[in-house]
Amino acid sequence: MYPRPEDQPQGTSIEIRYRGAGIINQNHRSRVDGTQMDPYGDFYPDREEAAINICDGSFSHDPIRCDTLTVLQNDGITFFNGTGWRTNVADLNGAQYIQLHLTFTSDVTSGLTPSLSSIALSWGQ
Repeated sequence: MYPRPEDQPQGTSIEIRYRGAGIINQNHRSRVDGTQMDPYGDFYPDREEAAINICDGSFSHDPIRCDTLTVLQNDGITFFNGTGWRTNVADLNGAQYIQLHLTFTSDVTSGLTPSLSSIALSWGQ
């Protein structure tokens, strides 16, 4: 990561979290259409259900189909070591697909913001 975390302005930070998948079904829409992803990096059979909990109409990141209590997100994706985000990329050793989640935290008092020019992952086969 460049600039390095210790080179960020005081009071700011960039948090990197990782999630991996071992299997994504061959015909899964995520392979060809990234617009079906919600802001959290999840996929839903019906994109509209990503924003509305169909049980009560409230906002929900993890909507559930009320009649069957089936979680609708990420159908067709088999996550590596569970669905949670990790802070150590080494936890995903062996995953075929890796997704990054970046959180930029600014200092609202000083107005300083972190910056990121580049990020890289390396792996061996």
